[in-house]
Amino acid sequence: MGMNKTVNFKGVTFLCHMRESSGGCFLEPVKCDGGILYIPNNADGIPVKGVFRGDLSTYSEIVLEDNNTEFKTFDGVLFSSDGSAIILYPPQKKDIVYEIPAGVQFVYEESIINHYVEKIVFPEGVKEIEQYSVYGFNIKTVVLPLSIKCIQESAFKNNWKIKDVYYNGSKEEWEKVYIGYENDDILAANIHFRDNVE
Repeated sequence: MGMNKTVNFKGVTFLCHMRESSGGCFLEPVKCDGGILYIPNNADGIPVKGVFRGDLSTYSEIVLEDNNTEFKTFDGVLFSSDGSAIILYPPQKKDIVYEIPAGVQFVYEESIINHYVEKIVFPEGVKEIEQYSVYGFNIKTVVLPLSIKCIQESAFKNNWKIKDVYYNGSKEEWEKVYIGYENDDILAANIHFRDNVE
């Protein structure tokens, strides 16, 4: 199967990108009928090892083919099979508050791009938020755990409505968190520490 071959699965059209190092392919959705992003286990017999967000933003739920061993979904959101990483949050999911499930440690690049979420809660255990991870545009409140060690460059870029950040640690612990450039919206918010939460 050549790079950028098109495959269809339950009303969804994907471009396939071979990733030999992964032993399979990554899918990039380009068309989705019915608002559900169905993800197959294989594309023309090649195991699906990853999913790119791409430019498609029409779906509100993600559903896996039965017996998928690479991923899992919870409440229509895509995660790694062990639940340690959030991969893809549906852009048309209309929840105003999103609490990332316990067990997640990593927030992958471009995993949460959604205009409806106003409050996002990262659970204890999250260590890193990758670059370009959270594009909310309407996010006003962010809750961060004590476990957070790294907020990569541009992780919260263009989230200018953020007013409050609740960090489950002290000011001294907050100052040890690596925060990359182009995260001005986080840094300009009201930071509430564990010892002075009102």
